[in-house]
Amino acid sequence: MPSSPETSFPSAASEVSGHRAPSLPIELWAMSSRRPRDGKGRTVFVTVGTTKFEKLVRLFDSEDVLRQMERLGVRKITVQTGRGVHVPFQNIPRDLKDSMELEHFGLKPSIGEYIDAADLIVGHAGVGTIVETLRADKPLLVVVNQDLMDNHQQEVATALASKGYINMAYPETLLETLKTKQVFAVAKYPPVNYDAFPSVVDDEMDFC
Repeated sequence: MPSSPETSFPSAASEVSGHRAPSLPIELWAMSSRRPRDGKGRTVFVTVGTTKFEKLVRLFDSEDVLRQMERLGVRKITVQTGRGVHVPFQNIPRDLKDSMELEHFGLKPSIGEYIDAADLIVGHAGVGTIVETLRADKPLLVVVNQDLMDNHQQEVATALASKGYINMAYPETLLETLKTKQVFAVAKYPPVNYDAFPSVVDDEMDFC
């Protein structure tokens, strides 16, 4: 996507590097407790990218997590497990299996169609996942992998969450976040050159 002269770059990187970001108008996604008009309920796509994040995948063995998703009107969950080996939705009660469409896969050439079809993306803090979700104008709930040795991903996610552009949780706080945050409502990200986003973030944070 070509950049335009009037497009200023996102504020996340500058906030992380210690610079004050310019104030930006915030447009919140419309949020309703009603189900979508098609009557099928909401769709959630969970992605770990091309890596593995077993703690995130295992959260979808939790009846409590799935019950809370159900309360939020979710009727379909697709989990992309990446290079991990754990298969989600283990030991799920029969009524949940009957009332929700639960599916998973490992790796595919593109996950764009799943992002486009989802009402909420739950993903790791990889810059690629963040960029693709923001580009698609979809709400994103980032679950940070605290086991990473060089966790600059957490810094990027924290900066974006502080502006309300995404929601953020950790594996141990995901359930509480689903209960207390409006995960389907985030601030609309300003138009930017998304193709340049990863490299500029790295430049700002001295990770190149």
